[in-house]
Amino acid sequence: MSDPSINVETSELSRFAKDVRFESDEGLNPAIARADAQLPGVRFGQNNASGSVHAAKTRYMQAYLAHLANLNNYVEAGNIMAEAAELVAKEFDAVDARSADAAKKVGQILRTATDEYRRKIAEAEYDDPTTGTVRAI
Repeated sequence: MSDPSINVETSELSRFAKDVRFESDEGLNPAIARADAQLPGVRFGQNNASGSVHAAKTRYMQAYLAHLANLNNYVEAGNIMAEAAELVAKEFDAVDARSADAAKKVGQILRTATDEYRRKIAEAEYDDPTTGTVRAI
């Protein structure tokens, strides 16, 4: 049996990964898509030849693209963290399983050794099995 004092709880890691993926898939990605569809470019000042308006449009577009990139990077970072959390949970679960298997093997080895020792003790109690002479130990 495995050591009960060592217990790695992986359900919270799995829940974290699930929550991050849900937020990404159901919240952020649709919101990013809606923003990109609703704000396809800079619409103001189309008929204005002013250099100031043109500069503002350029800065607005740069800010907009940077904001979209940041949102996409945020989603990607969340997905990376979710994947890492899932991997860590999987690895800890595998280690726990291997530890349990190793503990079972050790238990079997000890049982086999104990049985072998008991067999030798039982055999040693008889000096001569043909005559049935018993030797006390």
